[in-house]
Amino acid sequence: MSTHIIIGEDIMAPEGFNILNSLYTARITSCGVKILISPRPTRNRSREAPVFTKNVLTVPPRSAIAVPISHTLSDTLDNEDFLFEPKESLVSLFMYVTKVSIAFVVARNDVERAI
Repeated sequence: MSTHIIIGEDIMAPEGFNILNSLYTARITSCGVKILISPRPTRNRSREAPVFTKNVLTVPPRSAIAVPISHTLSDTLDNEDFLFEPKESLVSLFMYVTKVSIAFVVARNDVERAI
């Protein structure tokens, strides 16, 4: 039987779910189950695309705002993960692993003046 599953870390640790790629097995210690697996890498095509937002945004002192964004990637890529990696900025921007449907990012101002 072939199956594709994603199991969250909140379940894996308490159940003792251990993936042993070199042995092509996964073991669940809570119930003594051993599963044969066939790990293989997914395609690793790097895509870079610009992200757009308003020309002027103000982040109040010691606060965070949701910044609406847009991009040129196709919605047909929604089954792939993307890395949003900000360049230099006056505010704190965070890296996200996200889907193509991302609509905003968080910008945080850590100083006592508006930026």
